[in-house]
Amino acid sequence: MKKLIREYAYIPITLIAAWLLFAKVVVIGYIPTASMEPNYMAGSVFVGLRILDRDNIERGTPVLFHFGNVIYVKRAIGLSGDTVSFADGFVYINGTALDETEYLNASVRTESDTETFSVPYGCYLMLGDNRSVSYDARYWPDPYTPSEDIVGRILFSVRVK
Repeated sequence: MKKLIREYAYIPITLIAAWLLFAKVVVIGYIPTASMEPNYMAGSVFVGLRILDRDNIERGTPVLFHFGNVIYVKRAIGLSGDTVSFADGFVYINGTALDETEYLNASVRTESDTETFSVPYGCYLMLGDNRSVSYDARYWPDPYTPSEDIVGRILFSVRVK
């Protein structure tokens, strides 16, 4: 019996370690739409890292968050207390044009039916990278994502289609 336990003890230990890894550290998911292209392509599988400090996400970070019963992938554009506005195809944060050239082509235009959003404390305003097709905060009935809905951030994605 002891020999059997020694030979197979690694199985429950491995299962517990895998459960802890995926429950507390790593997130794996699928990107079904083109809303984050060209940075994260439709049909890609992503690996993310769960975020412990949800109240200090940097602007421009690609974030995983709960939207209803689904995990969405969008970019954190508006932070707590920000006033986010849209004019002439550009995003403005507290009256200053946001430089998004680190992750968007300079030709990308951002339009919105709502001109100004005042991000409440403890919340974020999320936008997709593919602004012309992304269903994001500009169109949601409640445009603000509470920090407790944040799951993590993308480490990398792999196109599978």
